[in-house]
Amino acid sequence: MLKTFIYNMLSETGAISSKRVIAILGALVLFSIIIYSVATGKNIDYHIYDGLVLVVLGAAGITAFEKVKMASATPVTETPTLPNNLAQ
Repeated sequence: MLKTFIYNMLSETGAISSKRVIAILGALVLFSIIIYSVATGKNIDYHIYDGLVLVVLGAAGITAFEKVKMASATPVTETPTLPNNLAQ
């Protein structure tokens, strides 16, 4: 069940998205850096933090953009229907 959930989270049409993998791994690394910084009291260089945040947000943004682009590219196949009082 967990394996299926993770696979569905990383893939759209059966193929695993590399951008989603990068975004999730980057977020995990980012969270672990923050936890390490809080737990030990050591400061993390802001260049490392900012760079990692940009990678994670970029990967997530590209994934979202592609999903919206694919959704708008699919043709609408629904036929309009008339209400019962107008249909003859």
